[in-house]
Amino acid sequence: MASAGEARQDDLFQKGIVLFQYGDLDGAEASFQTGLRAATARGDRGGEGSYLHELGLVAQRRGDPDLALELLRKSMRAKLAAASVKGAAVPHVSETLHVLGALEDNRGNRGAAQQLFSLAREYREAERDYDGLGSTLHSLAFMALTGGDAPAAIGLFMQALRAGRISGDRGRAQKSAMALQPLLAAGYAVTGGTASAARDLPPNLAEPLAREEAGPHNIPAARQALENALVFQLRRIARGLLADRILRSMALSGLGWWHQYASLHDISAEEPALDDPAFLRFRDAFIQDVLHRRVARIRPEQLLETKLRVLGGECFFWQEGRVNQQLADLGSSCRLVVVNAERARLHRAAQILNERHPPPMIRSFLFGAVGPSTAWAKFSFYEVGREFAVSPYLNELSPAFAFECRGVSRQAVPRRFLDTVIAPEGHEIWHLIEKSPFGSRRGLTSWKAIMCEDLCRYLQQPRTLHEMLIEFHAVFDFSNGLYTGSFPPGEQPQPLPDLLGGMCQDGLAVTRDGGRYYSPIFEEGRRWLLA
Repeated sequence: MASAGEARQDDLFQKGIVLFQYGDLDGAEASFQTGLRAATARGDRGGEGSYLHELGLVAQRRGDPDLALELLRKSMRAKLAAASVKGAAVPHVSETLHVLGALEDNRGNRGAAQQLFSLAREYREAERDYDGLGSTLHSLAFMALTGGDAPAAIGLFMQALRAGRISGDRGRAQKSAMALQPLLAAGYAVTGGTASAARDLPPNLAEPLAREEAGPHNIPAARQALENALVFQLRRIARGLLADRILRSMALSGLGWWHQYASLHDISAEEPALDDPAFLRFRDAFIQDVLHRRVARIRPEQLLETKLRVLGGECFFWQEGRVNQQLADLGSSCRLVVVNAERARLHRAAQILNERHPPPMIRSFLFGAVGPSTAWAKFSFYEVGREFAVSPYLNELSPAFAFECRGVSRQAVPRRFLDTVIAPEGHEIWHLIEKSPFGSRRGLTSWKAIMCEDLCRYLQQPRTLHEMLIEFHAVFDFSNGLYTGSFPPGEQPQPLPDLLGGMCQDGLAVTRDGGRYYSPIFEEGRRWLLA
């Protein structure tokens, strides 16, 4: 529960926001300055960062870009300092990076602007902030266009169009569509991106990626190519980390070994069979392979610079936002979860701004297929039903974990447990998320947008309203008190029929004979672009 002082600071902040929106810049500045002094007095570096960010926006609105740049850089320094405190929430980093990018672009510093916009994009993809993502993609698209790279601009505008449709921002979606029309009419060659190094992928994985990039007109094929490439690369990382753990003489329980065996061999059994002869042979053979150096060791310290081959190029391993956005854009149910990825993003921000910030330790990750629903109110929650790659450093005894305002359940958790997690008689995971150090100040910017994304993925097969209510019943059960006050700011619970009506109006879903709903956006033959 917030203290009286913290409540007063929230009131000051909201007052300043309202005054700013109504054009009272003097009043807004006074509120933000008062809040900044109070945050400084109590040693709240995160609060300082938030107030400095708003003061930077006031300076920008007044036409003083130099002061705005100075204040926003101070805001980032304060946020980086706040991040050094274990468990400290660091809100609105993506917004600060985006505005810094715009200021650098206006000053002609294209290189700096590109880096800042790109990192803002990674933040917004990771945070599933479709409204902010659309704005950043637009900025990157215009930079590509003015830089003479029309094909890249087309890809970015198409992604911005999708973000606008998912978020329900019809004005932004129309703006993206209008920007696309002359570019497509001009006949520019449209591809799925320029392929980079194959990251040692075997030909049976590298060639499908290249083929789909050359002709981005088959979403199901592109989805399969991306999923296969990621499974191979992430399993290679998991094997390398397992070799590292063995060579460090760090014991791994039987359950931990089982997770490795099951994920590497596509075994989905809920109950571990620790006496299975095949499992025992795998464990003994792997140890021998490590001792004889037949498995390439990967130390956790290497993962910060490790890259993955994705569609259109490559990205850092910790860029789960980029990986998951590509998967979501293609209708895949696979998702990558990297523990401490936000710390890696902050470290990258410090590098761009020439600030000192310690590199994070990244060693725990999970890649698997998630359930139809991935959002409860303002919280992201991945119910992983099938694990394809898992780090041996991930706590093997925990059936579920929460961090950075996200929850993840492992495939061993019985479905009946998850069906009641937000009911009064059994809400263990809800409490787990609420107790997360990020839970009170972080979360999704729009529950509605994520539900639209989830429903589009689920509706690749025609479904009745009754089928959807059964599958998503926990998400749309607003009768219990646990949902109260837990939605993103400005949003209220919306019944499923109303949500489907809006999706049909925006072209995300259609109705078919028999009252079934269907999403056509992932059909074969539709163009995909992932710039």
